[in-house]
Amino acid sequence: MNQESDDREFVLGIDLGGTFTKGGLVNQEGKIRDIHKEPTNAAAGRDHVLNGLFSSIDHFMEIAQERELKIRGIGIAVTGQVDFATGTLIGGLKDKIPGWIGTPVKRFVEERYGLLTLVENDGKAAAVGEHRFGAARGYSEVICLTIGTGVGGGIIIGGKLHRKWRGAAGELGHFSIDYRGRQCDCGNMGCLEVYVSAPRLVGGVLEAIRSGEHTVVSELVNGKLDAIDGEVLRRAAEMGDRVVLKVLDEMATYLGAALSNLVVALGPQVIVIGGGISQFGELLLEPTRKEIFRRTFGVCAEGLQLVQAALGEYSGAVGAAALVFDALGAKAGNMM
Repeated sequence: MNQESDDREFVLGIDLGGTFTKGGLVNQEGKIRDIHKEPTNAAAGRDHVLNGLFSSIDHFMEIAQERELKIRGIGIAVTGQVDFATGTLIGGLKDKIPGWIGTPVKRFVEERYGLLTLVENDGKAAAVGEHRFGAARGYSEVICLTIGTGVGGGIIIGGKLHRKWRGAAGELGHFSIDYRGRQCDCGNMGCLEVYVSAPRLVGGVLEAIRSGEHTVVSELVNGKLDAIDGEVLRRAAEMGDRVVLKVLDEMATYLGAALSNLVVALGPQVIVIGGGISQFGELLLEPTRKEIFRRTFGVCAEGLQLVQAALGEYSGAVGAAALVFDALGAKAGNMM
């Protein structure tokens, strides 16, 4: 493939999450362009979500046609547990997208567009993206967490994505850190995402406001508590708001405890934190880092790096596209 064709050939990478569906055209160097983002409206159910996915793909197809760009395949990162070979949803939270489990996303998309399509869990796709092109590039032992509405995860061992039995490895958000703790939506007790997530951060701040604690957050939203979101809380944290920083520190304690266990078990070189919560940067990472090193046995954490994702909210889309480029390369190699 010559350089001219490289510049005009892309894989469409899409991250279909419970809150937003977002993506763009990705080249072989992991650069994403023509990004597009719209609400998923997961509560409306499987058919609505699929139609939204098709609408997003159609949007990119129109762009490619107008600009005479070639889309060679489609990579889709999705919420839920995925059988990678068939691109079918085989597990996950039943109420997150009603009717989602059992959906053969790969088959539906390939039949509609006639392009090679690969489907992977969003946390795993994010790990691939960061390992290939982002904050974990050059490392062979990686843990990646995406923290937003929930907690997704992916593990790289020996430079390769760790899927294991039925592709279920890496569900780090459902790592139980308190066996007598709060009940998670999955039915288990004390899962990490119960204590570390965007809803938990907002909920913790709301609890403080309702108990009478003073916080600049109330002023930033003019007393409209339903307007509190991650961006508002990030601004408050950067202003040194004690309430937001206190909730962040509590989250860091839980996150550090969970990660210290993974460090002892897996011995990663780098841990990458992505998703919406990663926008807090060192305000979250520094207390988490201290907690990891305080708890980790012996030399297990020696040289460990804890860093913010470099690809931002598009780690999953870029990672899904990278998997398609890998498959296209293997297919071409088999034809030689």
